[in-house]
Order: sequence, then C-alpha cells, then structure tokens
Amino acid sequence: MSTYTDALRSRLLAIPVAPPPAPWTAIPPIAVGGLTNLGVGTADAVELVLTISQAGRGLFNDQGTLLARNSEEPDESWLDVFGLEAVGIGSLTDRRVRVAGLAGGGLPTSTRDGWHVSSLPIDWPHDLVILEPPGCGALWPGHERGCVAVFAHDACELRAFGFSPSGRILILASSADLHLYVRD
Repeated sequence: MSTYTDALRSRLLAIPVAPPPAPWTAIPPIAVGGLTNLGVGTADAVELVLTISQAGRGLFNDQGTLLARNSEEPDESWLDVFGLEAVGIGSLTDRRVRVAGLAGGGLPTSTRDGWHVSSLPIDWPHDLVILEPPGCGALWPGHERGCVAVFAHDACELRAFGFSPSGRILILASSADLHLYVRD
C-alpha cells in the first residue's frame, strides 16, 4: 500500500465507533433474522420501514413498533428483485415500495440539511459506515471532527443503509437486525 492509502486508512479507523450524535435518538435494535431487503414507504404522511426476509415481510414505524407482519416466503408476486420493488403490507398494502438490499438499490445517503452517510470497505469484508454531520467529512483531511462510525466490525453482513426520504430516519440494516435512529 502507498503512504497515502495507509494514512487514509489510519485516519478513517481513528473515527470513533458510536451511535449518531444529537439530534439523533436511537431506537432499540429490532431482530430481523435473514433480512434481505428493506424499503421506506409513506402512509398518511408517516414514513414506514418495510423489511423483507426469507420469513416474509414486516412493517415498522419510526419507533420500531411492528405494525404488520406477513410470513409468506418471498416470491415474484410481491417482490421484484430486478426492479428493486416490493408490494407493501399493512397500511402500505397494494403499494409498490422501492427496496435496497442483496440485489442492489439504495436509500438516500444525504439529507436536505447536510447530513451524509457512507460505507467504506476499508477492512473488507467488514463495512465501516460513517455518519457525517453538516460541514464535516471523513475523507476530507481536517474535517473529520464530529464524524462517527455507526456500523463497524459487525459480525453480521451490512444489507442496506441510508436515510428515509424526509431525512428523519437513519436506517442501518444487517443480515440479523435493523437499527433506526430518528430526529424531529
């Protein structure tokens, strides 16, 4: 490796591993074994997180409360892995929801007010997901202050990460669980 690469790797690994800072509030982790995909849909002006696993679909609000559950194994009647869409359940019934996960796709990685989240595979196969407050940048020398690694050295595989469309919910999903962080 080059001196530049070594210095960059060291600088990134020096970013503290911690939950997101204020104004973010952590919701207790939600066990979703075998999570393969997730998406965010809106019903009655409320953003809801749709999870998909081999055991079916779950629908959660921004507080991590399970609102609906369906235990159908994924099939092409409701999951389009090529078009990256799934049919919702509960208050998202019959609505198509864009999904991110094993087959690709992605959630927004920036918010309108300047928060940013990115995945950097510096210790492949383990992902390092860094949250950057407005005006900060993990890859911008001298501007790392305030950045936190919100997912690092996890035994489970990262499946999807990003913000809800409004930027109110930060979502980190592994093969075993779902982490939600919310702000007003």
